[in-house]
Order: sequence, then structure tokens, then C-alpha cells
Amino acid sequence: MPLRYGSSVTPDYDGGAPCATASPFNEVCILLIAHYKDAMEINQHKTLVHVADVGSLRRAADGLDVAQPALSRHVRMLEAELGAPLFHRHGRGMVVTDFGREVLEQART
Repeated sequence: MPLRYGSSVTPDYDGGAPCATASPFNEVCILLIAHYKDAMEINQHKTLVHVADVGSLRRAADGLDVAQPALSRHVRMLEAELGAPLFHRHGRGMVVTDFGREVLEQART
């Protein structure tokens, strides 16, 4: 059963960003990242890295030559599969979360 972002995995977990601070939850993050690194397809790696590099779904979609709604759905599905947000979304684009940085580090290797 996948972990859901914000679920109470440990008694002291406050629902903040996973992997952001040292805690028992980090071990779960490390296991998730290792598991999904193997499961992620090369296309997912390429997409995730490109969105992070350009900081915008629209620009990433243009660069990858895909429709923006399809790319947005792809990122949301990946986040749901991993159980945590990879990006903070705001009106001017997207910023990688702490958990997203951990996943990106693995995706770039």
C-alpha cells in the first residue's frame, strides 16, 4: 500500500515536507526513492528533470513537444505514485520541493 503525503506514518511526523529534516520518516523516503528509481521509466526521468530545470509546465511542455495538460497530468500521476508532491506550484511556475530534490538527484544519476 503506497504512503500518502501528509499521512501519519510516525507519531512525531507533523505532515511537513518528507525528507526535509532528519527523522524516522527519512528512512521511508530513502526506501521509496530507491524503489521508484528502478520503477521510473527513462521518459519519466527526462520529464521530471526538464520540468525542474525550466520551472514551468508550459515551457517544459514546449521543450518536450507535448501538450501542457498531458504533462501536468503526468507530473500529478508521478506525485501520486510516489505519495508526495515533487513541486510547489505558484502563479509563476513551479519550484522543486525537498522531496522532489531527493528524487531529482536519483533521476539524474
